[in-house]
Amino acid sequence: MIIGYFVENYRKGGVNTFLQNLFAKKKSANQIYLITNKNNPGLDIIKKKNVKIVYYSIFSWDSIFNKYENIYLLFIFKLFYSLFFPVTFLYQSLKLYSALKKIKLDKMMIVNGGYPGGDLCLAAVFVWSKIYPNNRVWMNFHNFALSNYKSPLLNFYKNLIDKLILNLIEGFISVSKISTASIKKRKYLKKVNRFTIYNGHSFKKENKKINLKKKFNLPKKAKILLMLAEYDLRKGHDYIIKVMEKIVKKDKNIFLFIFGDGNKKLVQQLLENSSVSKNIFLKNFEKKKFSLIQQSDIIVIPSQKFESFGYTAIEAMSLKKAVVATDFGGVKEIILNGKTGFLVNKNKPEFFAKRVLKLLNDKKLKKRIENKSYLHYKNFFTSERMIKNYNQILKR
Repeated sequence: MIIGYFVENYRKGGVNTFLQNLFAKKKSANQIYLITNKNNPGLDIIKKKNVKIVYYSIFSWDSIFNKYENIYLLFIFKLFYSLFFPVTFLYQSLKLYSALKKIKLDKMMIVNGGYPGGDLCLAAVFVWSKIYPNNRVWMNFHNFALSNYKSPLLNFYKNLIDKLILNLIEGFISVSKISTASIKKRKYLKKVNRFTIYNGHSFKKENKKINLKKKFNLPKKAKILLMLAEYDLRKGHDYIIKVMEKIVKKDKNIFLFIFGDGNKKLVQQLLENSSVSKNIFLKNFEKKKFSLIQQSDIIVIPSQKFESFGYTAIEAMSLKKAVVATDFGGVKEIILNGKTGFLVNKNKPEFFAKRVLKLLNDKKLKKRIENKSYLHYKNFFTSERMIKNYNQILKR
């Protein structure tokens, strides 16, 4: 079977990590194509010998929104987006038709961030239905579905698309029960077929290691907390700074490293006004993330909004690392509170700090949670299990 995976992506993060793990199997009975935008920033971690990559370069408003940060410019661009959506959507569909017509596929799955997500992903549904009218496409999304847009005009267009694609797709697949259920927010998609397949992860040994204590001149007895997340305030940077302020009062030898893609300016401004600026390091995205996880004492996930799964949690569990996270979104489906990690109210940083300190000070408890978390990962979150589940659903 020849399977195509269509993606439109402009940020490093969960979608590319998902594809990396989905293609982890070196030998497969299926021939795999990845159809992706040329400026996808995470292609270096996706490229595999068993995957043929087909690039496209088509105008997209999403590319513009991810490129600029000035709120006034973005307002103007979003206004033009609402006004000219039908024209650009038709243009995108025609360009995609030319690109996809050249590839012969048996099945295709469209991989999106949230929903409705990228316009090119939506256009791909219509294009596929024209090329293969008797072969429905699958829609896969990795964040929550939006209930509506601020623009009434844009709402009208996106709701119209929902009505049309309802009869063109097999259904929606998402990465957690809470994320899958969110598609019911869409007015015309309440009765669409919905499936949940948890993300999987395959550990890859990294030869080059980063010695954080040596590189940043930390004391030998220093304890390291690690946060792997893009620099977006929904990820809880403000929250974790408050957590660190409470932790450092108890122990000055505890340090937090934050690695991620995006603009650090907002977080840097928050940190400048904090008493723990010397205990928190803000760093750019690092490909050698498993090396970072291995030398960390605890992985923290302080998300406040739109955390549909939490890949970092299963990556940590695969390396027998304890996780402390906020009880938000899909993370609640990964971590069994008190057994494979700790979940804390997203509005109570003082309790988050207490859980971190409890783990650092109680070695037996930490060891027990690390071992149970590893077994939980092996039972539910391996890439092999995920690949098997996707192959089964695509064969329908």
